[in-house]
Amino acid sequence: MTQPECIRIRPGYGSQLLLVEFCGDHRGDAFPDVRAILQRALHAEAAPLDAREVSRALSTDCYAASWIHSGGCYLIDDDIGGLWIHCEENNRQVVGDIEQALLQSGLFTKEEVDFGDYA
Repeated sequence: MTQPECIRIRPGYGSQLLLVEFCGDHRGDAFPDVRAILQRALHAEAAPLDAREVSRALSTDCYAASWIHSGGCYLIDDDIGGLWIHCEENNRQVVGDIEQALLQSGLFTKEEVDFGDYA
């Protein structure tokens, strides 16, 4: 078995909203399929992107996918610089659900961070 990948649960820069940051080469062949893990664990379904998300994805040349599960909606943001999951509504609950699903998969470990580093 390969070494688990690392995630960080942290606030966005200058924000109170939490996000999930993935460490490692998220575009490598061995990186776990985050979408599939969350789809199975959370019974998540793909949702259409809103106009603001489409505009941001096009302007930043990233791949974005919106998903919804019983706890709320989240956005998987995949660009050359990294992989993140953001959510605005019910933020702490949704991020907590995602964190639990990723850790329970056994494919990820959590790296603790100092929230003050993101103020």
